[in-house]
Amino acid sequence: MGERATLPFWPRRMTAPLAAQYLGVSTSKFHRGVMEGIYPRGKADGRNMLWDRAELDRWVDQWAGFAGEDIAPPIP
Repeated sequence: MGERATLPFWPRRMTAPLAAQYLGVSTSKFHRGVMEGIYPRGKADGRNMLWDRAELDRWVDQWAGFAGEDIAPPIP
């Protein structure tokens, strides 16, 4: 049997480059999308701007058309 592929560890709080990678887009596209209100805004932690993985997951659920409240609440 060959080696098993492992998925990366995704921390709960992510920097913009990591959040972009998590969503499968470039960092520049992610920054543009945040500025245009397409992607969720990050939250400041001192000088760092961080994105919550659960909030990114809710955004993906909404983007994918999962409208059920049992899946994820709507993103304001």
